[in-house]
Amino acid sequence: MNPVVGQDVVLSILKDGSYQPFVCAMDCEFSPSLETKPVRTIGDGRWKKPRGQSFSYSVSLSGLVELEGIYVNGFHLLENYFMQALPVPFRMTFYEPKTGLIKFITGQALIVSAPFTGPTLDFANCSFQMEGYGIPVITNTPNNCEASIGYLAITDSEAGQITIEWNFVIGAVRFDYTIDDGGRESVYDPGSSGTLVITGISEGVHTLTVYPICENGNDGFPQVIEFEMTGGGAETCEPPTTVEFGSITNSSALASWSIPGSPPADGFAWELAIASNPGVSVQSGTTPDDYLNLSSLLANTEYVLRVRSLCEEGVSESGWTSGSFTTSAAPGANAVSYGFFPGESSGSMTINKNGVEVVFVDELTDSFFAAIDGDEIEIIGTGTGTVDIYVVDTTSSTVIINHDTGSGTLTRSFTTASGHNYNIDVTLI
Repeated sequence: MNPVVGQDVVLSILKDGSYQPFVCAMDCEFSPSLETKPVRTIGDGRWKKPRGQSFSYSVSLSGLVELEGIYVNGFHLLENYFMQALPVPFRMTFYEPKTGLIKFITGQALIVSAPFTGPTLDFANCSFQMEGYGIPVITNTPNNCEASIGYLAITDSEAGQITIEWNFVIGAVRFDYTIDDGGRESVYDPGSSGTLVITGISEGVHTLTVYPICENGNDGFPQVIEFEMTGGGAETCEPPTTVEFGSITNSSALASWSIPGSPPADGFAWELAIASNPGVSVQSGTTPDDYLNLSSLLANTEYVLRVRSLCEEGVSESGWTSGSFTTSAAPGANAVSYGFFPGESSGSMTINKNGVEVVFVDELTDSFFAAIDGDEIEIIGTGTGTVDIYVVDTTSSTVIINHDTGSGTLTRSFTTASGHNYNIDVTLI
């Protein structure tokens, strides 16, 4: 069993239209419960037989209060939710780093207790007890929106305006964009590719954020570009234009991307996510190269890889360029049973798997060994008289080798099929 440790559990509160990390929470707990009713009747004996009546849950959190910054803090909950008896919209993210399993619990809860403490020589602390309000929802995605922009770049600029270009858009019915986290502006029907001119930008360093929006109104994975506007236009960082994949197995892949016309001084940053949870990376890092060997992947799983340029200081990072791939299925397991029946004769049986000996017997034997899809099984029977080899695919009830015989030494082989089991009999006559 792979553990989900506390540092991999995040609780966020809905504030200003998005779920933001609740930075005061050092510990958080989601505790579901079931109210029962006893229904034991005469004749049932002494053991209770409870019947489920209703579900409920509680959420508790405690820890350091952050009094500064843009994130949610304890006083936001106290003033806005507790004192107005309003349910708190929350989301808990559980991430298991070894397998990449991600689960989200989303719901609402009423604050029923909110003690604050202020030690003289330490930070102020708080804790909250909340009772669930309605039904919590457990999903594999944070907001049921998998919209994404595969490529976004600033392609042209003049004093006070920029032109942005996008391509490889999936699942978006519109874009919302902001400059420096200001008010959102919308672009309807963005299609799979297009351009937009944004005007009225002052001189200085700015952040452009573009949100792809799903039909249900939720945000997909946003694209963020930092740029500097000067009198002559915007100084920007060019992203890679394509991301491609090769040598894909059930646990690894080779990714490569195109270097932009102005190669980035500090190489590239990358993030890997499972396609069903595109907003949460399971692996990330930086590299000076235009390729990346990905490993420790889950079999039969679709992944999204995002890559962006890291330019010189002052220009910072480009937008993301993304691509997707699916790992192959894990090899199925095969059980191969075997029997050696020498009778009154002398001899031996050898079985090689992919050229490596896995069985050697010279007396009456009945046993088995494990194989996987595509293994080459070689059977060698040796005897003083006639050697008989018989092989059956027990999964499909098909005879693979039908009593082939020979004298001295007889060699036969077959290849295992997906998930099939086999029986090998070698008889000396």
